[in-house]
Amino acid sequence: MADWLTWTLIIAGLFGAVFAFVSYPIWKRPNDLHIFVAGAIALLLLVQVGLGIATAIAGAGPSGNTAEWWLYLITAVVVVFVGTIWSFVDPNKWSLLIHAAIGITIAVMVYRMHQIWFIQIA
Repeated sequence: MADWLTWTLIIAGLFGAVFAFVSYPIWKRPNDLHIFVAGAIALLLLVQVGLGIATAIAGAGPSGNTAEWWLYLITAVVVVFVGTIWSFVDPNKWSLLIHAAIGITIAVMVYRMHQIWFIQIA
């Protein structure tokens, strides 16, 4: 797990959450900017999946539970895609709060993945 990618994902998630919260009273539904932020977060998570596979092939891994780390990563990817699809299916004002929840969830999950990878001892 790359340290720079961890902090980039946390910052992107928090930015997406703040952006969605700020735009909640202004816009009536998510627009292309919200989808772009969610797409950028999804792309960064897919890069993390690739790095995770590469480090597993190389024989390295988290200092904590490997299965827990992978489940956090898979869940984070699913949350971004399902939340974004949900906001497409039901595009109303509340969909902006879904995007805010996506950002907060990703920031917390990636920080926990960082703890599992670097700090936690199995």
